[in-house]
Amino acid sequence: MMKATGDLPSVWRYHNGNVMNNLDAIEGSVKSILEKLHGVWIDSHLDDSEYIRNTWAVIEATDWYIQENREITNEPDILTDVLRQFARALWLNHKTTVEKNTAGDSDDNGDYSEYCFDYIYEHGVYPP
Repeated sequence: MMKATGDLPSVWRYHNGNVMNNLDAIEGSVKSILEKLHGVWIDSHLDDSEYIRNTWAVIEATDWYIQENREITNEPDILTDVLRQFARALWLNHKTTVEKNTAGDSDDNGDYSEYCFDYIYEHGVYPP
């Protein structure tokens, strides 16, 4: 088994005896934060816009960090897109489940829900 030494590139660290790329560590950490935010949103019955604005703040902060530390990746937009889609999927899955349970029907507003998430994410408020 290899040991962490100074001769490894700075973008590699060890996790449970395995080499882990810093980008993977950042992605996993931010996804855990987004999942926790999602849980707080559900448990506290917070407004959708509050959850979406908070996910925007976390993702933007992550993007800023990666932009400032370009040795992590040459394509920071990919991680930003992955994190946004992850947060969006969490929200949409919960919204779909709640609507199915309350209406007993399928989500006929799926496209509108996607539009609503994207609009709030970009503008911070509900669509007009």
